[in-house]
Amino acid sequence: MTRRLAQMMPFFQPLRAGRFSAARTVLGHEDLLGLDATTVTPELTMAPHAPALASLLPLHEASMTAAKDHARALATSFAARAA
Repeated sequence: MTRRLAQMMPFFQPLRAGRFSAARTVLGHEDLLGLDATTVTPELTMAPHAPALASLLPLHEASMTAAKDHARALATSFAARAA
């Protein structure tokens, strides 16, 4: 994402795993829920809906594919542990 675009529309900035550290802390804390929480976050999710982001559509599609693949791998791993 270009710096100018990020300044104009900060809500389009890619989400990074660090932004979900609070959720992971709450979900994974032994005294609270004690879950093994992993977030899978695709980037540029508004690209298909915002004409100004049309040039970023290939990056969005690649990110969505990677996120889905990661989610499938996590689900497969979870299913194997649960069996």
